[in-house]
Amino acid sequence: MADVFKSFMDKKGKFKEDLREDIKGLSSLYEASHLCIHGDEIILEEAEIFSRRLLNARGEAELANFVRNTLSYPHHKSVVQLTTLNYFEDHMQCPNKWIHIFQDAAKMELYCSQRLRQNEVAQFME
Repeated sequence: MADVFKSFMDKKGKFKEDLREDIKGLSSLYEASHLCIHGDEIILEEAEIFSRRLLNARGEAELANFVRNTLSYPHHKSVVQLTTLNYFEDHMQCPNKWIHIFQDAAKMELYCSQRLRQNEVAQFME
């Protein structure tokens, strides 16, 4: 896996600073850094530190929630059902009307699932 990251590194073995302009790419790098495989710990730790530093430095209002959610809830270390609404807010800003239909259907499924879980917990507590 470490070979994949080498294309993002300079000749000194450090991550390229010009990557700072690609917020979504930095977010993906941060997410990937949590997929540790034996033998790749060092490069993945460097990827996490590098991407976290650059993401924290970004202050654009429209991306602030996206960056905050990425850093607070790495996808592979989070319970997806608890972070789904953040995903809709952060990733689905799209002018296409058909996307909104899928968003609405997914949100409805999420709310139904949450209600079902609440009922199950209530029954268990009785």
